[in-house]
Amino acid sequence: MVRQPRSVRRAFTEGLRVRLDALGKLLPGRSAAARREKALATMAGLVGALMLSRGVDDPKLSHDILEAAATTFGRP
Repeated sequence: MVRQPRSVRRAFTEGLRVRLDALGKLLPGRSAAARREKALATMAGLVGALMLSRGVDDPKLSHDILEAAATTFGRP
């Protein structure tokens, strides 16, 4: 992303903000700031897990990464 034009990064940023806002409304928390922090951590964890699981060449490890993320961040 860092090498993309500013317009692409701006669109990505806006899309991420929309998704974070929606996720924050679904998460528990006593304040909007607490829910936003949980949304940021959850999104980062889910995206990171997906990247890691796709980057390894071991199917079991890939599966284990996704399962750990599902256990940590919850299943739909």
